[in-house]
Amino acid sequence: MHQFLQLVGCKISVREDVIRTFRWYFAAPTGSPGALIATSITFTSITLSWTEINCLDRNGIITRYMIKYGEGHTTMDRIIGTKTNDTFYLITGLKPYTTYNFIIAGVNSVKTGPFSSPGIVFKTMASS
Repeated sequence: MHQFLQLVGCKISVREDVIRTFRWYFAAPTGSPGALIATSITFTSITLSWTEINCLDRNGIITRYMIKYGEGHTTMDRIIGTKTNDTFYLITGLKPYTTYNFIIAGVNSVKTGPFSSPGIVFKTMASS
């Protein structure tokens, strides 16, 4: 019978325990969040949501996320660090009727992982 160990929401083989434990506590995430979507778009704000990083690519507990964004399709000159590991975030202070590009990365106790690719591009609403 194959035994499993529950670790940070992932089932990993007991036989791999030593290797996985070492990897999990000394490595940044190797995967990025998926399915990035924009909801609740207004003149000056947007709510982003995403799916968690694949369990085996987290390399520990994801404690927060880094959101990188900027105006246009390629500029990425702003970074926001979330304070929790929630998979949604409200971004405020945007300009009306402006195109923005967003990407996101998970952060564990070691480091920030890779940013999502592709990102998401959207335009805020025009002011009335």
